[in-house]
Order: sequence, then structure tokens, then C-alpha cells
Amino acid sequence: MAHPPVHIQLYLPCSSSFGTKILEGASRFAREKPHVRLIINNQLNIQTDGILAALDTPANIPKLQKIKLPVVNVTDIQLHPTFPTVMCNNYAIGKTAAEYLVLRGFYQMATYGWDKPNPDADPNFASERFRGFIQTLEKHNRPYVQILPEACSEQWKTHLQQLCDQLQSLPRPLAIWCSCDQMGANLLYACRELGLGIPDDIGVLGIGDEFPICEICEPAISSVDTAIVQRGYRGMAMLTHWIENQTRAPRTQVLQPVGVTERGSTNALHFTDIHLRTVMQLIMENLDGDLHIERLLDHVPISRRRLETKCRNILGESLAQIIRKARLNRARELLIDTSQSIHDIAGQCGYKNISAFSAAFTRDFGSKPSVYRKMLGQL
Repeated sequence: MAHPPVHIQLYLPCSSSFGTKILEGASRFAREKPHVRLIINNQLNIQTDGILAALDTPANIPKLQKIKLPVVNVTDIQLHPTFPTVMCNNYAIGKTAAEYLVLRGFYQMATYGWDKPNPDADPNFASERFRGFIQTLEKHNRPYVQILPEACSEQWKTHLQQLCDQLQSLPRPLAIWCSCDQMGANLLYACRELGLGIPDDIGVLGIGDEFPICEICEPAISSVDTAIVQRGYRGMAMLTHWIENQTRAPRTQVLQPVGVTERGSTNALHFTDIHLRTVMQLIMENLDGDLHIERLLDHVPISRRRLETKCRNILGESLAQIIRKARLNRARELLIDTSQSIHDIAGQCGYKNISAFSAAFTRDFGSKPSVYRKMLGQL
């Protein structure tokens, strides 16, 4: 039985990186559901069945309330309880950033572009991200400093000089987590002015995985993927169900960050412990092999117990957990970036049993590999 057409307006900044990714996720859903039609228009159109919106300012709320149509918000800001929201777990974004930098071997950490967030008094999305980052660093006993907050464009020269002065005074190697990818680009500029090597002296990590900002920089910027494409897909699913079943969507659906898209700005290991550096390098280079711990021990002159102690003290995880996480992150990348079969991807990531691979992947990323690829993989 054919479904009656459902018309959904995308009320988004479609020319921005954020809007483009939401549009990609929404388009993926519409391709799977041919009766769902997309209307791209930033003028609110009452000749539609529902609206997928990026609500980042209170000014839009009265306009949308007046229209009295189903509306789903896809930003990380819950401006009004009237509108259900598909958002990313902001605390987990900070936690993901910190855990990634720890696994790259960084000890000294810094934040850049965060305007004095106060997690206790201001539980907004920026403060939650910052809180997730610093609490994870504290758990791993990593020291951190906070560099200058974001500057207005007319203050750029003064800001750049202050930034350069601070960078010169900080210990190296140093990992710096930026409040957005644009701040990461600013930081790379300052490092070039000082002749600092990226990622050998300074590792730079952004948020949002914004194209083309991340890709046009030299080196390209690693960034936390905050599940923006997934939000477009899930938001469309929530809105379509609401329209077709006349059942109001749940108030909030919280997604986990996809992970870190690694590029040149962090692509180096910084472990001062030579044994741990050797083992981590072997793990990264042999994810498709058996990676038995006994084989890793052939390359380092210490006992298994001693190696496990180093892993837990420095990385906060067992060696088996580190291997498992590295394999699944590699599988995630292959699902997104290639058209290889799931069976082949499982084999390349050291899984001989596809059922075991699917169960492990679902446990870590919240979706089966096939579903995950539908939302984020190549079309």
C-alpha cells in the first residue's frame, strides 16, 4: 500500500557546514522513504506537514509556535520544551576528545577558545563539553591550562600576539582542544608564526568536523564528529513518525559523538614511555591481524604484568580494551569512507566472526554496522 506523501521543510542554514551535514542526513532518510519530500526554504512555509529546524536563537521560537506544525530541532541547544530535539551528548563530546588525546600519548593538555565556562552555574552545551573534557583529564591525571577565549575579529592582531606569547610559555609536546574548528585554524596560524611543528610540538583538535575548514588547513585538523549527519537522519525519522501517526515525538533524543576524525594535526604518538609507544604503534599498524598480547610482548623487554600496569596507569584501560577500541574505531572509519562489505571490514579489523563484530560494534556505537552505514556511509 502506497504511503501518502509527507512534505517536510528544512529550516536550516544550508550554506554552513552544519546545515550541509543535516541536509545530508535528511536526504539519506528521504532516499529510503520515497514518499517523504524535502522542501529547502528558510522562509517558513505553512504548506508543509512538518519542519526540521536548527534552532540556535530564541527569536525563531514565536514564529514556529504560531505555525502550529510538528517541529523537530537538531541543534545542541534546547531552547524551548515545545520542540523535541535530536542532539549530541555534550558531556560525551568532551570525554571523547580527552580520551582520544590520552590515547595519542599526550600528557600536557590545554583548551583554547572556551570563554570561561562555569559548569556548576551554567549547564549549557559549551559548559557540558568543557566539563566532560576536564573531568576526563582529571581521571587520567593529566594537567591542563586554559588559553585565551575567542576574540572578536577587530581584535585579531592583539589576540594573535597574546596567543603566541602564551604558546611560547607552555610546555611541549602539548595537545590543545579548541572550542570549534575555526579556532583550530587560528591556532595553526599562530603555530606557523612561531615555527612550532604540528603535531610534533603541538597537537590540535577541533569540534564539529567542519568541511572545508578542517581539510584546507596544513596540516588538516583532527576534529570530534558530533553526529550531525545522524541528527539529520534521526530528526527526519522522528518527525515523519510524528506526522504519520499523530503521535508527538519524545522531548529529547540524545546521540553519542561518532568519534574523532583523525587528520594530520594529531597524527603522531607522544608517549614518553618507549615500551608503551612501541606497543601502541604495533597495535595501530596491525589491526587486521590476531594482535595476541603475547606477540606484542615479543617486541618489548618487559613482562605482561608490567605492560598491563603501564597501560592502566597511563591510559586508564587494559591492553585488551585498548586493542578492542582501536579495532572498532577503524571499523567505523571503513564503514563511513568505503563501500567494502561488512564481512570484509570485520576481517580487516581482526574479527573472524561477523556476529561477534556486529555485537561489539552495536555495544560501542549504538547501532548495527549496517544501520550505521545507512546513516553515515558512502551513498
